[in-house]
Amino acid sequence: MQRLGRGVFMDVGCGDGRVAIAVARRLQIPTICIELKDELASRARMNAERSGVGHLVEVVQADFFTYPLTSAKYVYMYLLLSVNTKLEPKLNRELRKGALVVTLDFPMPSWRPIEQIEVDGRSWQRKLYVYMAGVSNSENSH
Repeated sequence: MQRLGRGVFMDVGCGDGRVAIAVARRLQIPTICIELKDELASRARMNAERSGVGHLVEVVQADFFTYPLTSAKYVYMYLLLSVNTKLEPKLNRELRKGALVVTLDFPMPSWRPIEQIEVDGRSWQRKLYVYMAGVSNSENSH
């Protein structure tokens, strides 16, 4: 696996935190889970502690449409296409050039991926879309 540089990883709509926890455990980078639902945010906190990465994983109970994403170097989203569409303007405004955005199964409608990765057959999820702010969402990327 390619080593990612230092920076904050944000899981937007993290659910029980499994992706953020895996990233924190494997890459040892600071991770922020953003989850609106109280029960899921509590579960994500508990799972991070149980996994031994509570010191790396911060779980924030918040609405990702209002939570600032400006500190993110990496953003992961497993959201419906309709939600990605609504989130695009916020990502365009807040992400710094070079920030990586990874979506699972549902692309960013107006962004052009820099890479598409087919997921192996162990899961029903099929494709990761990788985007770079300032490249994928620029006028020249279409």
